[in-house]
Amino acid sequence: MPKERKSSVFPTPSRRALGAESFEEARRLNAPAGLNRQTYALFPVLREVDRAMRPELQERVYEGHPELGFLHLAGPALVRTSKRDRWGLFQRNEVLMEAFGPAWQVLFLEAPLPPAKKRDLVDAGALLWTAQRIARGEARCVPEPPDEDARGLRMAIYF
Repeated sequence: MPKERKSSVFPTPSRRALGAESFEEARRLNAPAGLNRQTYALFPVLREVDRAMRPELQERVYEGHPELGFLHLAGPALVRTSKRDRWGLFQRNEVLMEAFGPAWQVLFLEAPLPPAKKRDLVDAGALLWTAQRIARGEARCVPEPPDEDARGLRMAIYF
């Protein structure tokens, strides 16, 4: 990720930090990696996934990130823009139209969504691109090869 956009991909919090009962405690338990409030707001969902995940599910469950997908779909120039501004959203939509054809354009233009939800839609498109690469056996990941945690779970983001 280009350094000016590195805040688009957050480090995964440690399992110890996920057990924290406050933001301050989570930051302390996650040191030295740091933790921001946006990631902390995801803790309920992260806890749910962590409880459910088992090594045998890894044949079907992968972690991806939209901005990492866009980086590999279109290169660093695209991810230097933000999907929060009109130009960045337009560029991401154009890249997805190239990847998926006119059906994507119809979906994007005709979906009755406000701009904030259109950002979610382009993120879903980038993750769909990643899922297709996984299904075809073409996906790569960071780190490569993936690390494993103490429970035998793969620790990598796919694109």
